This record gives sequence, C-alpha cells and structure tokens, in this order.
Amino acid sequence: MNRREAIISKLPLVRAIPGTAINVMKILQDPEFEIDDLLEAIEYNQGLTSNLLRMANSAMFGAPGFINNMKDAVTRLGANNIYRMTVASVVSPSAKQKVEGYDLEAGDLWLHSVSVALCTERLAKKLKLRVPPYSFTAAILHDIGKIVLGSFLEIDSAPINFLVRRKGYTLFEAEKKILGIDHAEVGALLLARWNIPDEIISIARWHHEPEKCRRDCQVAQMIHLADTISMRLIIGQDDTMSIEGLPRGLIEKFAIDEELIETVISETLDLLEKSRDLYQIELPTPITGDGES
Repeated sequence: MNRREAIISKLPLVRAIPGTAINVMKILQDPEFEIDDLLEAIEYNQGLTSNLLRMANSAMFGAPGFINNMKDAVTRLGANNIYRMTVASVVSPSAKQKVEGYDLEAGDLWLHSVSVALCTERLAKKLKLRVPPYSFTAAILHDIGKIVLGSFLEIDSAPINFLVRRKGYTLFEAEKKILGIDHAEVGALLLARWNIPDEIISIARWHHEPEKCRRDCQVAQMIHLADTISMRLIIGQDDTMSIEGLPRGLIEKFAIDEELIETVISETLDLLEKSRDLYQIELPTPITGDGES
C-alpha cells in the first residue's frame, strides 16, 4: 500500500458529523421543509441551539429586540444562515485546534476559514456576481483536508515545507509530490463520506485549481481569490504584497484593480471584527483595514 492509499484508507476513522447536524442539514436542503421539523431537529443539539441564538442576536444582523427562543431565531435567520451555522458548529471544534503538520497554531485555521468565507461574499458583491447561497459554506469547508492531514494523520511536514520554501512548489503541489495526494482531494473525499452536497465537494476539491471545477466554477474562482487574499493580505498582513501577487488569470478575467482589492480587504476586516463573538474567532493584533500597525 502506497502513501496515498494509506491516507485514503484512514478516512473512515475520522469522526463523522453528528447525526443531529446531518438531520438539520437534510431538512434545510428541502425547499419545502416544515419549520416544526426543523425546530425539533435543532433542539436535539444544545450546542447548535445556543449558536443559532447567538447568531440571531449578533451585530451581523443588527435587528432590534432580543431573541430568546428558537422559533423567532429561525424566522430571523432563514434557512441559509441556519445551514451555514450548522456547518460552522460541526467544523469549528476541529479547525480551532493546533494543526501540527501545517504549523498552524490553535485558532489559525478557523480564523482563515471564516476570513475566506466573508471575503468570498465581499468579492462577489463588489464584482456584481450572483453566487449561490452555499458559497459561504463551501468557503468554510475548503481547507478541511488540512485538518485530516495535519492533525489526524500527523503528516511529517518537513519534506513538504522543503519543496515549498526551497524549490518553489505551491503547497498542494508539494503535498502531491510527497504524499501522492493533496489536502484539497483529501477534503473532498471526506466531505463525500459526510454526504455534503456535490457542488460543495467539487469546490473543495478544486479550490486551488478552479479551472478544473466542473460545477460552479465561478464560486471556486472566488474562493481561490479569497483564499490568496486572506492568507497574504488579511490574516498575513503582508503590506508589501500588491495585486500582482494574486492569481493573474482571475485578476484579468474579472478586471480587478487595486482599489477593489483594498475595499474588499477593508470590508472583510470589518466583518471579521463584527463576527468575532458570533464565530468565536481570535483576531491577530494588529488587524486593521488601513494597514497601520
């Protein structure tokens, strides 16, 4: 058995999504779901119940009046926001842990995932693109393969880092060279086991190579851009990086300029600050929209 086969063989050992969360997600995928069925499913999961109440009363929504019951929370939030919070509740405990194989400290991967999700939405809005409601969820899940490779399988990152730092490989190219598989493919295989919708699986699989994505290619392109922007400009706070460091093909395709990128970064940073309590993220200091330190 080679390294790739060994990694794939261990995926069934990764803890599955809790049954209550799967039930909520299945109900929400039916456009004609009954609200009583949804409320019953949610109330079986105390963690999700508290998260949804927190979301309904968060600064992200800014609606007047405090909500203290699930029926009013569901009415305020709507199916799309409930779905994304359900996914966040499932992913965040693992994404908040230290990811050894990628030198990610506790909370780093979760902060990046939320940042990419918010940045994806801001990019789409500024470019006046209509992206499907599950774009946020796809962005939250795009790097889930890193959790599997870095934490669960505890890969030796030294050979991979050598190729990235000394030989000019991209991370996913180096993973494939050393392991025979990259975190995007591992993530897609895991999501398929979890019965996540196919369009989200496809985006996770091809978020580094969006030109190969056969479904919702535009969402994969936005997430690829947002991933780069978040890693280097928002979370990384790389003041020296210009638009030239972003994926050139997509910059040209969507006629993106420096001003648009600066606006997207500023708005994403503002949303990260507003959603600090909602998604329970820890922002690095300093993290501002004006580049000051």
